[in-house]
Amino acid sequence: MAEVSQGQPTALALLNVVAATDAPELSDVSRQRGQAMTEVKTKTVEHGDTTKPICPKCKSDQVVRDAWAEWCSATGGWVLRTTFDHFVCDACGEDIGEPKWIDLSRTEIIRNQNDRFRKGDHAIPGRHLLTSGIQELAQTSGAELSDVIETVAAFDVFTEDNDPHKEHDFGQFTYRSKNCFWKIDYYNIDLSGGSEDPSDLSRTHRVLTIMLAEEY
Repeated sequence: MAEVSQGQPTALALLNVVAATDAPELSDVSRQRGQAMTEVKTKTVEHGDTTKPICPKCKSDQVVRDAWAEWCSATGGWVLRTTFDHFVCDACGEDIGEPKWIDLSRTEIIRNQNDRFRKGDHAIPGRHLLTSGIQELAQTSGAELSDVIETVAAFDVFTEDNDPHKEHDFGQFTYRSKNCFWKIDYYNIDLSGGSEDPSDLSRTHRVLTIMLAEEY
């Protein structure tokens, strides 16, 4: 079984590094456009990953915020540059000024951590394991193992059937015409047993296993 430590950047993580380090500076044109928004100050105190913004009017969490993004040729995508203190609720369509911040539930915290971990966030302790079946499939089809890791990272089809606890800890997908599964297990830091609290990063080591369905 191949192991990819969360301390070793995957292809997806490397892409994020490039976007952060090789992206161009804001152009003069962008700065000039920004002068028209000088009344919008970026003074909002940033919140951690255990809270979320909601609309103070309709209580929806579908809150969006004005931001600048700039095209980066190095990554072939848009790079977030800065955010502004102008918020709108997509649910009710109201300009809400400053959103209300509420604490996330334990399930929401675990779900967010699982999504970040699966997408290559190195702030979440853990490792990836690829079964022998996945390794053989990649070898015989001439694919790179990073391909299947990126496929799992992009997974977003969560339903009541495959995600009854709403933690985003399991998924089913097709890879090279084969039915495959991925799952996340929660261990304590020394891997001697299960984590007592998967929402606590200081006490949890995640293991993402990618396998053929027949290996489950």
